[in-house]
Amino acid sequence: MKTKKLLFIAVTILLLFTCTQSVKAQTGYYSPSLANFDVAMTNLLNNHDITGGQLAITYQGRLVYSRGFGIADSSTSAAVCPDNIFRIASLSKQITAITIMHLYEQGRVGLNDLVFGPNGILPDPIYQTILDPLVYGITVKHLLSHQGGWDRDISGDPEHNSYAIALAMSVPPPANNETIIQYTLSQQMLDFAPGTSAK
Repeated sequence: MKTKKLLFIAVTILLLFTCTQSVKAQTGYYSPSLANFDVAMTNLLNNHDITGGQLAITYQGRLVYSRGFGIADSSTSAAVCPDNIFRIASLSKQITAITIMHLYEQGRVGLNDLVFGPNGILPDPIYQTILDPLVYGITVKHLLSHQGGWDRDISGDPEHNSYAIALAMSVPPPANNETIIQYTLSQQMLDFAPGTSAK
């Protein structure tokens, strides 16, 4: 992947699935030169019976478009705003993979680099309390290929337990990503040795 191909990065559609209705509300700054995105987003939501969503576009490292469409909360009819936060589920996997490979091309990270521990790429103190010593063997490649050692079918998905994790870590709910990672590392054993299975 060439850096030139990364000039136009991140068309991120964040969708909120609720009841079906026609998308009417639009929030954010209107730009006539980007009106085609308004039409495309409205059509997408209407054609798939999606109540609300967001679209943000960056170009050359600058946010050039950010709009909300439809309803965020059907009980209050509150419009989706450009700064509403939505879960993006598995979409973050592609964004993360592209970012990691870009860093790899720049020589800033290696696929066999360790992630955790004193020689890991995440040396922050919040990631240093580790229950299972096998965690120290997790590499960037393991995480990219879902071979880090966790299996949500066995031990659950901590992302879906953020309220309980926040309470356990004595922080306001919901727990942010850093808190969830810190909790998982300090409280959970791996389900398999890194690199031995893909889950």
